[in-house]
Amino acid sequence: MAVALIVGAMGMAAYNDHKEEQFERRYEASLAKSYSESAKLASESTSSSSASATSDSTAVSSATGLPSQTAVETRLSEDLDKFIADQKGGIIQTGSKEDIRDAFEDTYVDTYQDELEAQHPGEQNEDIVEGMIDRGLLALNFDGRIAAVK
Repeated sequence: MAVALIVGAMGMAAYNDHKEEQFERRYEASLAKSYSESAKLASESTSSSSASATSDSTAVSSATGLPSQTAVETRLSEDLDKFIADQKGGIIQTGSKEDIRDAFEDTYVDTYQDELEAQHPGEQNEDIVEGMIDRGLLALNFDGRIAAVK
């Protein structure tokens, strides 16, 4: 009887872990989708509010001292190259797409965003930096570059 209870409890724990993982995957996927959609909307609103997204980011960066959108995209691309070189035998081989993206964002993107926000304080600048980072991430072709290494 005691063995049956222990086996049953272990089965329930495994089932609960499985359900929790499924929930986390669905949550992360919906978060990634909404992140992508909001970045797309931000990009569309930026380009519709000026003649082009490039001239808008140039105007914003010259007015605030922030780097251009191209400079942000270049930095993120270089950081992704470093991440790929560092993690070829690590998380890139063993992790899921979400885990790999999270690791890149945690180690490189967040650091770069914090660096820019420290150099250019203020709520308005933080919003601009966040938008530039979001557009830069969309321009990376992250999944394609990671798939090429796997």
